[in-house]
Amino acid sequence: MNTLLTSGQVVTVAVGQTYTLKDNEVMINNVLCRKIDVEITLGENKNDSNQANVLVGIRKRDGNNNLPANLSTYDKWQIDGVTQTGISNCVNNINTAIQ
Repeated sequence: MNTLLTSGQVVTVAVGQTYTLKDNEVMINNVLCRKIDVEITLGENKNDSNQANVLVGIRKRDGNNNLPANLSTYDKWQIDGVTQTGISNCVNNINTAIQ
């Protein structure tokens, strides 16, 4: 499951060491990123209109997909400890987190 932690969240960076994410930072799958560097990306199986097959991911704004968050089905994201239960909810929460 992909994880996204937003600004203000306290994260563990090493054994016994914590860090509070700044307003311009998010943590994606345990990797610290600046919000300005990332954007949401969508993909879907064109042969199937089922929303469960829509993929939601995060990539670098330059279009390079070399972030630790690969495209995942929408219910494979956990944002600030909450597992997403629908595509619109997931997209809204990711957009809010990276703005």
